[in-house]
Amino acid sequence: MRTYHPLSEYAPPEPPPLPSTEPQPEPMPASSVVGAAELIAAGFEPLELLTGSTTLAGDWPNQHKRSLSETRPDRLPDDQGELVWFVRSPWPRLTPEQVLDLITTYLTHDNEPRWPEVTREIFAWSDERAVAVLNKLNLRD
Repeated sequence: MRTYHPLSEYAPPEPPPLPSTEPQPEPMPASSVVGAAELIAAGFEPLELLTGSTTLAGDWPNQHKRSLSETRPDRLPDDQGELVWFVRSPWPRLTPEQVLDLITTYLTHDNEPRWPEVTREIFAWSDERAVAVLNKLNLRD
């Protein structure tokens, strides 16, 4: 007695859909959020622009972070009520990018459960210590 397999087992897989040839709009930057221009003028930078994420916002020192309500029209309805975070360096001699380089150097898979604690410890450093550690790690621009 012969057994037959459904045709789909022998058919080649369907090719993935071709990318749309129509131009896709660029997502609106955080700088387009209502009130962002004032924060940027005051020395704050959009955290999502620096990291692509906002997970560090909770541990960033309060005096060096600000948030605005999400107002970009290109966001999904689920994003309504979300916050857009803006940060500045807690150390005068380091840029926000250098601060993130420093922090991410210390956030390893081995200490992942302690990341908030490690981040808060780093943010407690003096300006001199942060600059010295960054120089030692060769992360300074």
